[in-house]
Amino acid sequence: MYQADYETGEIFLYDGIGDANWGMIDAATVMSDLGKMSGGRVTVRMSSPGGSVEEGRLIYNALKRHQGGVDVVVDSSAYSIASYIAMAGDRIIMAKNAMMMLHNPFTMAFGDAKELRKTADVLDKFRDSIITAYTEKSGVDRKKMIAILDAETWYTAQEAVAAGFATEAGDLAVDAPSFARAMYTGKPQEPKQATPMAGSRTNWRRNVGAMIGK
Repeated sequence: MYQADYETGEIFLYDGIGDANWGMIDAATVMSDLGKMSGGRVTVRMSSPGGSVEEGRLIYNALKRHQGGVDVVVDSSAYSIASYIAMAGDRIIMAKNAMMMLHNPFTMAFGDAKELRKTADVLDKFRDSIITAYTEKSGVDRKKMIAILDAETWYTAQEAVAAGFATEAGDLAVDAPSFARAMYTGKPQEPKQATPMAGSRTNWRRNVGAMIGK
């Protein structure tokens, strides 16, 4: 699920990161909504398994450029490229039972030995394109950061704070906009009118159904 609430300045990244044609959250949607929140502080609420490095880089860069400032709240998970997006936050707040995972980019490949060696070199470049955000946020040096990514390292909220990848961990006060309350309370609330919700690429009936079904 993806939503943006212009009134509260919240963006909800509750899905995989990737091509919108595959039902994932793409950078173009996030960037469009950020533009409509120009000048205001934004809170990115996140629970994502990760996804596309390229879309994730675009989202990260857009959040870093946002002049109003950005806070990231990890409501449950920030895995893979989602953990990279989280590094864009001035504050990175994790629910006390949330988790974060960092690892190297990966892909599927086929071909001869020469082609596979080339693919490995390209993957190293993808890793290098994202590693700086982690080192700048945590203060971890590059050599140790590579080891963390190589190991596919999983962090509890408290461990992420200790490692420098989050700033706070604890109970999260929830003051959700009406369209999101179903996720927090289990009580679905129908929109007042049959119009697409802010930032949505699908109609409201499909969105409400998706929230109720989770």
